[in-house]
Amino acid sequence: MNGAEGMNPEGVFQSGEERSVPQALEASVMRILDADGNTAGAGFLVAGRLAVTCAHVVEAAGSGPGQPVSVCFHRAGQPQTTRVLAEGWSPCPRGQVPSGDDVAFLELDMCKGQPVALGFSAQSGGHDFLALGYPEGGSVAERWAQGQVGGLVQVPGYAQPLLQIQGEEVDRGLSGGPVLDCESDRVVGMVTGYEDVARRPPAPALRIAYATAAETLQRLRPALRLLPPGYDPACLEAYRRGVLERT
Repeated sequence: MNGAEGMNPEGVFQSGEERSVPQALEASVMRILDADGNTAGAGFLVAGRLAVTCAHVVEAAGSGPGQPVSVCFHRAGQPQTTRVLAEGWSPCPRGQVPSGDDVAFLELDMCKGQPVALGFSAQSGGHDFLALGYPEGGSVAERWAQGQVGGLVQVPGYAQPLLQIQGEEVDRGLSGGPVLDCESDRVVGMVTGYEDVARRPPAPALRIAYATAAETLQRLRPALRLLPPGYDPACLEAYRRGVLERT
């Protein structure tokens, strides 16, 4: 698969003046729906007709590899049926032994959104992030979670390291949502889960969230590209043209 125009052999854009054009996650994010139309989690567009979410979200929606699952874009009111791809499927870990990365790719019949620009999570430590998803049980149907990126950590059961992020605003229903590095303006991960860590009283429990790193998504789907931080508008447009042509 050829890379986007304007990239050198190492995959780094050769650009002049670097500018930042913030990504609009609302144009990329979608709800993953079960058979009754209830939201099982989030997902987001990574190429022209290719979306990604968590495998456990797909399973919560009652689907699996080779089966259909319904989605609804954040900015589009009508659901559409997608197909869960066997290629790139990596199951949700069930124990301590590394067994998967909790990733599922979806093939869409038509694109109603804009793919995100993926970036390198290993360069995001200490940066602020934004994530968008659909929490269970809240009075508001969607939520912007924010905080700071920690770094990559090895979590029992996962084949690849996860990106640790602040989790105070992460709840059930945000799984599968993109994690946007606000400094690099790249989606560097996908929310996959959280844990509440007990501490010695009177300190309250600490919620820590985790995200599948963008590098893991590329490992499972090699046609995806990770875009370096510096770019000008022409380079970004070349990147987006490239991912719109790929599935």
